[in-house]
Amino acid sequence: ARINDKYEILSGLSEGDRVIVQGNSGLIDGAEVEVVQ
Repeated sequence: ARINDKYEILSGLSEGDRVIVQGNSGLIDGAEVEVVQ
């Protein structure tokens, strides 16, 4: 769900899953990412 510039993930995640919240505009399926936090 989107409210103004905020997003709410309503389903599809499990406890312990990680979500990319910055710099994700150029990502494609299978792209390698570096976990920083």
